[in-house]
Amino acid sequence: TVLFCRYRRNEYPTEFFDAEHEVEKSGVRSACGRNRVMVYKCANEEERNVLKKHCASGKTLERVMWQGGKFVRYCELSESKLNRKSDLPQPEFASDIVRPLGFGGFTERFHYAADLSEKDTPAPWCNIISDGDMGTVITESGGGFSFGCNSRQSKLTKWCNDPVKDEVSELIAITCGNESVSVTKKPLENAARYGVVHAFGYSVFTCEYGGITAKLTEFVSRDETRKIYDLQIRNNTGEAMDIGAVFAVRPVLGDFAYNTFSSLEYTPYDNGLEIFNRGNGERAYLQCDCQTAAVGADVINKELVLYGEVSASACYAGVTAAVKLGAGESKTVKFSLSPEKCADMRDSQKEFEKVELFYDRLAKVTFDGEFGYLTKWLPYQVYNARMKARAGFYQVSGAYGFRDQLQDCLALLYCDPSLVREHILECARHQFKEGDVQHWWHPPAIGVRTHMCDDRLWLVY
Repeated sequence: TVLFCRYRRNEYPTEFFDAEHEVEKSGVRSACGRNRVMVYKCANEEERNVLKKHCASGKTLERVMWQGGKFVRYCELSESKLNRKSDLPQPEFASDIVRPLGFGGFTERFHYAADLSEKDTPAPWCNIISDGDMGTVITESGGGFSFGCNSRQSKLTKWCNDPVKDEVSELIAITCGNESVSVTKKPLENAARYGVVHAFGYSVFTCEYGGITAKLTEFVSRDETRKIYDLQIRNNTGEAMDIGAVFAVRPVLGDFAYNTFSSLEYTPYDNGLEIFNRGNGERAYLQCDCQTAAVGADVINKELVLYGEVSASACYAGVTAAVKLGAGESKTVKFSLSPEKCADMRDSQKEFEKVELFYDRLAKVTFDGEFGYLTKWLPYQVYNARMKARAGFYQVSGAYGFRDQLQDCLALLYCDPSLVREHILECARHQFKEGDVQHWWHPPAIGVRTHMCDDRLWLVY
């Protein structure tokens, strides 16, 4: 169901909020699925007609699975082999915790680890990573989103605008026969054993289900503008298995999905999928290190539904790769998300080593005892969340704050003084000759000029 609302004078019309309220009150989202009932606003008649075309096409997508290098109709699939018992001992998730907390704890390397098999964290716990050109927010259950140079204006995938709910906009799943399992706990929430480690510059997810062990490492490259998903799959059963590895996203390519939905175009190629926003010219590439097929996907009642083509009527757009695993065999599949097409996917291990090396320099200052854990994480979080990403789970501004970030950068003073100097000069560029400054701004200088006196005090400090 799509409700159309006019968009006037760069403001949300009252009718938009009325329609959204009526949809929520009706309960139709509970019946049909939250992601399948949307209220869109249209900037002009052209966008209205495009949305009408999507809505009125009446095209029914056939459900499929990717098996043995080809699409097979779901109704013709054999039974899954994922329910076979593993011959290997169960993995001990978060077994290397040396400083237990109320939930999970810190490891010897100061990483945060948790076993999510039995219960969830009280609220989404995030790892925020950014180098200024590419960034991501990763929650313990696989939620979050990714963005380009500006976390508000240049989202690649959808941000969940909710302080508690943790929707997944980047899905990694494994399919076998007629069954599927998400490598992260959400969105499928299979009866699997799940673990997570938030580390400096990367997060690791572990899943064990029915004789298959999967380990997913997510990080942002330091040399290229891309996010890498390194997926290791091991077959612990006594027989060969045909596995499908699925990588799908809820694309935005702009500020918000309701502004860009009608402008997105999809072009599959041999080892990936190109997504193009004809409204603003932005692009995103989903790539793999092996041959792929493009798929549309939905999550309905915590079950993955795949379609043999990408369509605007499906919530997710992505790719799937075929993986043949012998008994006891392990293989790695590498995916990436980027605003630029990457030439080579094979050097991800070198990129990972560069990430570890870079963040080691932000953890030079430590204290003994429990405060040592905080002093390891504080400079890391300031650099990524406050200085580069300018985003968090519940707030995505993408803007520089004159006063706040001058305070924040003090945490980096003894780790890397050059980063502090760089930011002081950047703030000085946004001071007017009269002495007042821009209180906040989007690069290069789109923001507000105020006369707050404490802004200037912090520049001097």
